[in-house]
Amino acid sequence: MPETREASKLGRKYFLFTAATMITLIAAVLFLFWLLRSADLELRNVLLSETRIVAGSVNLSRISALTGTEEDLHSPDYLRLKEQFSRMRAANKRFRFIYLIGRNPDGSIFFFVDSEPAGSENESPPGQIYTEASPALHHVFQNQQETVEGPYTDRWGTWVSAFVPLVDPETGELLAVLGMDVDGKRWRQLIIRQAAFPLGLVSIILLLGIFSFIVLRSRARLRLSDKRYRQLFEENNDAIFIADLQTRKFVDCNKRAQTLTGRTKQEILSMFADQLHPEDVVVETMEGFKRQASGELKTIDSQVLTKDGRRLYVSINSTILEIEGKAHLMGVFRDVTEGKDAEKALKASEEKFRSLFEHSPDGVLLIHPQQGIFDCNAAALKMFGLSRKEELMDKHIGIDFSPDTQPGNVPSQALRRKYIEQVYQKGVASFEWVYERQDKSTFTAEVVLSTVTYSGEPVLQAVLRDISTRKQIEEALRNSEAQLSNAVMIAHLGPWVYDVINDVFTFNDAFYAIFRTTAEQVGGYTMSGAEYARR
Repeated sequence: MPETREASKLGRKYFLFTAATMITLIAAVLFLFWLLRSADLELRNVLLSETRIVAGSVNLSRISALTGTEEDLHSPDYLRLKEQFSRMRAANKRFRFIYLIGRNPDGSIFFFVDSEPAGSENESPPGQIYTEASPALHHVFQNQQETVEGPYTDRWGTWVSAFVPLVDPETGELLAVLGMDVDGKRWRQLIIRQAAFPLGLVSIILLLGIFSFIVLRSRARLRLSDKRYRQLFEENNDAIFIADLQTRKFVDCNKRAQTLTGRTKQEILSMFADQLHPEDVVVETMEGFKRQASGELKTIDSQVLTKDGRRLYVSINSTILEIEGKAHLMGVFRDVTEGKDAEKALKASEEKFRSLFEHSPDGVLLIHPQQGIFDCNAAALKMFGLSRKEELMDKHIGIDFSPDTQPGNVPSQALRRKYIEQVYQKGVASFEWVYERQDKSTFTAEVVLSTVTYSGEPVLQAVLRDISTRKQIEEALRNSEAQLSNAVMIAHLGPWVYDVINDVFTFNDAFYAIFRTTAEQVGGYTMSGAEYARR
C-alpha cells in the first residue's frame, strides 16, 4: 500500500508537470506566431516607407511624357527613369525589381519602365501587359491607396511587393503606380532575422525551466550526465556556470564556458565565482546576482576576466537550483563584447558628429524628404535670423524661406526639384541659392546638399555658407571696372597693358587713334614685346 500511494503521488506529479509543460509549449507556439506576425508587419511598414522615399525622388513630368508603348524605348525620359531605377536597385540588393505600371482604359495593367537591363530575360518592355495583376493591385489604381501585398506568385517568382500611387499634385490625376518587389524566400529570412533575438531569449528561458525541473525532480546530485540534458547543457551557445550559493565555488560548467574564459573545466571547477570577474566589478556583479535571486532584476551586465587577462563583456541570466538539498546558482553568460565595442564606437562617432554639427561656422540642416527640417545648428538659426530651432522644424527651406524666383528669373520650385533629383542621382549637389528671412531680407548662400543616414533612415543634409558679402564685393568690383573703362573712353586716353609673364602688350582704340591708325590696320589689339620694340 505505501508503494501504491507513492506511485500514485508520483503519477500526479508527472501529470501536473506534463500539463504545465503542454500549456507552456502552447503559449510558446502562440507567442512565436505573434512574434513572427509582428516582425512581418514591421518589415512591411519599412518596405512601404522605403517605397515612398523612392516615389518621392521620381520626376512626375518624366512619367507624363511616357506613352506606355515601344515608342518609349528611345525616349530620354524613359531612359532616364530606367537608369534611375537600376541605380536604386543596385544600391539596395534587398529589392529584386523596381518598376512603374499604368492601367489601360479597359482595366488591364501594363508596364511603363523597370529596373532590369535592356534586353535581359526578366525585363518588362513598355506596354507589356501584366496579366497576373491581383485584386489588391487593381484596388491601388481604383482608390489611389498605397499597399503592401504578398507573398504572391507570378511568372517571375514569389514576391512581397509595395505599391505607391504617383499622383499629379495639381490635377489629382493618377499618373502611375511605383512597385518594389522583395523575393519571398528573402522575406522569410528577414522575418526570422528580425525575430531571432526574442526567440533566443525564449529559448534560454525554456532551457532554464528544463534545468530547474531536472534539479527539482532528482533531489540528488545534479544529473547532467543524463544524455539528453547533458547535450543541451554542453552544446548551448551561451556559457553556463553552476556554483554553490554559500561557498561560491563552481561545481560544473559547459564547453562554451571553457571557450569563453580560455580555461579548462578542471581550472574552472577549482575557482570561486568572485575570481571569474575583474576585481573592480566583483562587488557590483555579486550584488546583481542577489537582486536577480530576489526577482528585482532579470539580466545583469558584467565582465569576465579570461585566462590571458582580457576583459569580455557579458549579459547574465541566473537562477537558483537545489542540488542534493543545497542551493546552487546557475548563471547563463552571453558574450556581448562585439556589441559593446560597436556601441562605444557608435557613441564616439555620434559625439564627434554632434560636436562638428553644433560648432560648424556654416549652417547645417538635417531634412526629412517628406516632413521637412528636423534638426539644425546655431549657425543656421543665425543665418535665418531665428532664435529657436522650433521656428525651423518641419519646414522646407527651399519653399518656406525662398523667394518665388532665383537669379535669372528661374522659378525656385523648378530649380529645387532639379537639385533634389541630382542629389538622389549622384549623392550630392552644389549650387548657389537666394534665401528669404522672415523679415523679407535676403541673403545668398553656397549650398552643398547630400544624402546621409540618420538613425538608420536616409535623410538630406544641407550645408549653407553665407556669401552675401563676397557677392557685394564682386558687384562693387565689376562696377568699379566699368566706371574706369568709361573714364578712359571719355578722356580719350591711350593706355596699354604689358603682361610680363607672357611678354604681350594690349592696346585700346584710343591708343591707336593717337597714331592715326586702327587695330584692324595694325593687326589686332595685342602684340609681342619684340614686335612692339621693332615698331
